[in-house]
Amino acid sequence: MRRTRDHLQARNTMIFGASNMWRFLAAVLMIHLTCLLASAQVPGPAVTVDFERIQDGHVLDGAGHETAELRGEATASDDAHAGATALAVKGVADFGPDFGKDRQATISFWCKPAALSGIMVGKYGGINIEIAEKNKAVRFGLKLSDGWMSCQAPDNTIPLGVWTHITASWGLDGMALMLNDNLVAQAALPATFDWFLEDKPFLLGCYAWPPGYDVWCFEGLIDDFSYRPVQDFLPANIVPAPPAPSAILDARLLDTPEPAYDQPLPATVTGRVVIDANADAIADAGETGLQGVSVTDGYSVTTTDAAGAYTLSPSPDAVFIFITRPPNHDVAGNWYQPVGSEVNFTVTPAALSEDEFTFVVVSDTHISSERRSLEGLSEFVTEVNALDPAPRFVINSGDLVNLDKQMTVSADIGRQYFDSYTGIMNHLNMPYRNVAGDHTDSSYRLDQFPPGDHRAGKAMYWEYLGPNFFSFEYGRLHFVSIDNVYHMAEGTAHELIPEHVAWLRADLRSRSAGAVSLTISENEIERHLPGFAELAAEGGIQLQIVGDAHVVSEKQRPVPSRIHGALSGTWWNGPCADLSPQGYMIYHVTGTSLECFYKGLGERVTMVSPEYGSPLSGQAALQAHLVEPQPGETLEFSVAGGQWRPMTETGRPFHRAIFAATWDTAEVADGLAEVSVRLTPGDEIRTQVFVVNNNRPSPPTDTDATLTFAVGTVIGASLAPAAPVQVLVNGTAVGSIAAGRKGDCSFSVPATVLRKVNALTFDYPAPDQPFTITHPFLTIGDRILTDPLSAAIREVQLNHWDENVVSRAGFAIGDDPYQTSFVMARGSFHFVLPE
Repeated sequence: MRRTRDHLQARNTMIFGASNMWRFLAAVLMIHLTCLLASAQVPGPAVTVDFERIQDGHVLDGAGHETAELRGEATASDDAHAGATALAVKGVADFGPDFGKDRQATISFWCKPAALSGIMVGKYGGINIEIAEKNKAVRFGLKLSDGWMSCQAPDNTIPLGVWTHITASWGLDGMALMLNDNLVAQAALPATFDWFLEDKPFLLGCYAWPPGYDVWCFEGLIDDFSYRPVQDFLPANIVPAPPAPSAILDARLLDTPEPAYDQPLPATVTGRVVIDANADAIADAGETGLQGVSVTDGYSVTTTDAAGAYTLSPSPDAVFIFITRPPNHDVAGNWYQPVGSEVNFTVTPAALSEDEFTFVVVSDTHISSERRSLEGLSEFVTEVNALDPAPRFVINSGDLVNLDKQMTVSADIGRQYFDSYTGIMNHLNMPYRNVAGDHTDSSYRLDQFPPGDHRAGKAMYWEYLGPNFFSFEYGRLHFVSIDNVYHMAEGTAHELIPEHVAWLRADLRSRSAGAVSLTISENEIERHLPGFAELAAEGGIQLQIVGDAHVVSEKQRPVPSRIHGALSGTWWNGPCADLSPQGYMIYHVTGTSLECFYKGLGERVTMVSPEYGSPLSGQAALQAHLVEPQPGETLEFSVAGGQWRPMTETGRPFHRAIFAATWDTAEVADGLAEVSVRLTPGDEIRTQVFVVNNNRPSPPTDTDATLTFAVGTVIGASLAPAAPVQVLVNGTAVGSIAAGRKGDCSFSVPATVLRKVNALTFDYPAPDQPFTITHPFLTIGDRILTDPLSAAIREVQLNHWDENVVSRAGFAIGDDPYQTSFVMARGSFHFVLPE
């Protein structure tokens, strides 16, 4: 097979408007990828339906053949665009599962909405043409192998109760959307792409039937529907050319040890760990043994004696024998080998001191056939190789590749993704270690390790990357990689099984004297291991290195944890859901002391503080940093597009220079203000939005407002308040939330309470028990106001998930919540009244 080699955070945010996101990637929640279309396919038939012949719930063509079946309350209507009847949709017209699978096609139809929301055309897992509920605009989306591409008309471009002609077309020239024969949106498609479509029906009026909890149905009329398997209206020049592709590193594939699947396990394994005096990676008889090295099969742990020898009785489930890298030594050859009766290892003294060093943590690379993922990983490797001083190693904390969680993707696709990941990462000039995650598990060898066997899904990872439970030491740090994803007969489970708890305990006990431990896992181990606090105290665990959530977050618990963002951002479509850029964390270690910062991929300038959307007043302190500063480089800042002013360098910690400035917020009116920081000389600029609130007198309004949000309905965190909550606007109570309350909430805000800038806060006597709310909105007259940070997060989320999912995302109110792409920590929100 292939062989691989061996803060707190400053977040960098930008304004991402819809106009500059020409590629939208969506991974629709709860949709599983199950069917890969071949690159070459026979085009489907052209179909035109005018709904003039609807009989007994069936739509017939001119020859009397059934074209579609009506379900739900879909009926004929005499309010037609042309002819006698149209389709009245409060249900669906079902064209069947084989319809709408073409790599290039054009769909057109007339529609007359009765409500400005809903999916007009849908194929579960493939095609959506919808009216977005919040902005009353048409959105057109296609699902490719790794997510969605979509384009959207401007806001408020489809009227209620009026016939509108919609045309959507896709193919190698891109995708485009037309309203009444005017081009309103377009997006480029990859030059090559795999297309996943589930064998689900092609529907008018919905994307699944019967509708589930997240299905958003259209209400209104549809007429003169046409489907053509050609991209027949789209001239090649209407889609802007995509940016020049970045370089993708050639795949550097190496041989790796793989399990001896068909060999019987020996009753006993013996061997030695020796100092490799002649540098041949062979444990020669005369070479000196190294005492105290941990040797394990992933179930039990032993250590070498004074001669470097060990004896181990392997578990029946063992596939490898491997060692924990000892401090101040490098492993020569392989650190893991298949189980055999004799297994030896060689090490060499480390060339560099381990008293002080740096390392990198990257997370959620999600590598697939999608070119952006390959470009991004290549850029990451190139950046890390250029850091000075060079990091000693790289850790990837999970979701290395983008296989599906149900292990339905073929083994061939899995090998393609692992070839890409390891082939690019092997260009690193330093070792890297990897955590297996749920997107890393494969259908490979499920016949040998079926669901119910705790090893199910791991075989491909083993063959490319080695054991999925392991440890290594560097300096005075003991790193432990833990894979808490199991595919049991009844489904996926995450609680560590007793065998792995026993291994973890034994591994921690065998760490070097004076070493502190750090766990590396896709999720926080404390959530999946009862008694973790006691084990952590015994094993010296001081930090949990975590991935999976695609946010940058730190929690101070009995055992602190840190989520390390995502190199893929929102799955290779812009920033993470908390507005952190696609990026990675760089750590600096002195002894057992760690500090770190988050670096945006391809970015050197970061606005460190204040955070995006923060309320500012009086003299506001700005801080930014510049990564790998060069002679003569400095930073400047500008407010609201005004003149550039110098920032002052205040320090040079590892890999960056820190700059600061003070800005008098009285320079601008209360409300939203943009602040930009730029590199000079150079052209890199970072911009953030803040809320200026100096409580200046503002013109009174005579219109009351309405505050709305839902409580306890956020995805993955349906947390009701543990005690009654006072809801405050500008410090005035406008209502309360009862303990245990879940569901929609609405509060009237009197005009006398309103100001130019309005602060929503909560008086909550149980902050140690967070509750969750969805994105809040303040409606005044015909204006719907959103907190700027909430609005920016929603924009990122909406470019990845549909409105039905995003409407159930939100915020946790209270101390120390577990943050995800759907749940952010927040204590206050601000709404700026329009002029």
